[in-house]
Amino acid sequence: MAAVATIVVVTEPEADADGVERRRRHIVCGDNTLAYRLVTELGALPDTDVVLLSRRGRGGTISLDETESDLELIHVDELDAAAFGRARIDESDAIAFLDQSDIGNLDAALLARELAPGIRIVLRMFDEVLAESVHDLLTDCVVLSATAVAAPAFVSAVGGQTPTPLRLFGRPMFVTDRGNSRPEDVVCGLAVTQDVAEPRVLPDPPGDADVVLTRVVTDAEKTVAPASAADVHRRAQRRAVLATLSLIALRLRPLVAALALIVIAGTFTLAPIEHVSWWKGFYLAMLSTLSGSSPDLSATLGLQVLHIVFTILSIAVIPLVTAAVVEIVVSARLALASGGLIGPIDSHVVVVGLGDLGTRVLIALDDLGIAVVAIDRDGHARGVEVARERRIPVIVGDAGRQETLRSASAHTARCVVVLTSSDLVNVQTALLGRKANPGVRSVLRVFDTEFAGRVQRTFGFTSRSVSALAAPSFAAAMLDHAVVATIPVRRRVLLVAEIPIEPRSLLEGCVVGDLQRPGATRVIAIRTGRGAQVLWAPPVGRRLTRNDTLLVVTNRGGLGDLLHRAAASEHPPPITPYDAPPQMPRPTTLGSVDAG
Repeated sequence: MAAVATIVVVTEPEADADGVERRRRHIVCGDNTLAYRLVTELGALPDTDVVLLSRRGRGGTISLDETESDLELIHVDELDAAAFGRARIDESDAIAFLDQSDIGNLDAALLARELAPGIRIVLRMFDEVLAESVHDLLTDCVVLSATAVAAPAFVSAVGGQTPTPLRLFGRPMFVTDRGNSRPEDVVCGLAVTQDVAEPRVLPDPPGDADVVLTRVVTDAEKTVAPASAADVHRRAQRRAVLATLSLIALRLRPLVAALALIVIAGTFTLAPIEHVSWWKGFYLAMLSTLSGSSPDLSATLGLQVLHIVFTILSIAVIPLVTAAVVEIVVSARLALASGGLIGPIDSHVVVVGLGDLGTRVLIALDDLGIAVVAIDRDGHARGVEVARERRIPVIVGDAGRQETLRSASAHTARCVVVLTSSDLVNVQTALLGRKANPGVRSVLRVFDTEFAGRVQRTFGFTSRSVSALAAPSFAAAMLDHAVVATIPVRRRVLLVAEIPIEPRSLLEGCVVGDLQRPGATRVIAIRTGRGAQVLWAPPVGRRLTRNDTLLVVTNRGGLGDLLHRAAASEHPPPITPYDAPPQMPRPTTLGSVDAG
């Protein structure tokens, strides 16, 4: 492997008009795991002070010592004007509201806007309609859903690296295994995950990565693309028709078999007696069985006996057939209405817990064309209605009971994804699923990080934390910078960010190679500001200008460094003309982004 030099730029801190060093100040309001993780993310950034507003009597699940960051902790009774005054909201750059209540967060955000009109607001919201309205009406406000950010990680964990769709600079992209993409379509090597205890992100050389960002995903010569509304509707209709046909075929099978035996026996009996061909014998047997025989006094005694037998059979069979068909059709309609599993199924995914996260995972898996069966103990949960609209089988019951898992055919499933709000329930359900199907893959939502690690090491379950996956996006939103996507790699997270280069910034005049840092940052594209021009996989010698917007894949440390260097500076470097000859990064050449 070639030697790689990392260039470190040392800059003076931003200062105010009096020459005093100015530090960014952020307020985090919340008492849950996400709030503490966000404090950790912000505390890792340079020149940043963090204030945590915590309500008395509503302590979180993680102690402050575990946040490993210097912060100012303020206990308050309510998020009112007095509490915001104690936090010095008028001197702060951004404030985040992370409680579970959408209305509570919105109320506090509106009060914060009245007290500090210029502050940046970051809201956690579950309701998509309310979130969209607030984003449109409240200025300088970012509305995020932690579960929406984290859901792709759970979807990816179902099959190792199920393709995750992204949209970057207006172009569709996918995160997937390298084997699912042609070499010429690979944009960036993201991580090495095979045969390593901990993944190596943004490796050098990029070709070592087995998880990649690619333009096109190929699977059996088929291009994978996100499902449209029409696709979802057609899939739901086809699933309903197939389920009905399957149920009818299953229930009618014994009746059809009995009827066939009667007709066959009649054919072999009537053909020799009437001295006719086998076809005419079948014809006579079929009509005699279904409509009875006409009396014939001239017939032999044996034939008259057969006529009587067929008449009696027809009287018995026809009502039975009619009753069975009616019952089967009604049962099929009721089964489809209840949404339960109708016929046998295998190699599917069982999703347990249809809250906000479970619903998003359910929709994502269905959009990818993966067979899903859902379970929730609450028949009125949000995801139950969504599953029924999509004709996805849904079982209402306690997943902690073997009977419920058996009704979802967990013993033939390829993966069980457990997403309830209780760590204990999640582990218990996964263990029951393992007992029913020793070879099943188990993916768990676990809140406690240390517990998650122990469970994963001991039982081999794949665990994910919503707060750990979502915190980097919330931190980036507070920095007034657009993180357009997050890419989970096991329990680590990569950020995809758009970074505009400000006039008089430290990046102005640098070359792309100066920013390529293995394990931390990779520039994958540049929007030049010349119309819609985008340079994908820009050469390492390409010089940066104030009109450029970088598209980078980075971690939180790399993001903080880039934001600091991309902002306007009081001491900018000398500007080299744009048309100057390209320069190679100093002191050694770094590889460009992985283009294949």
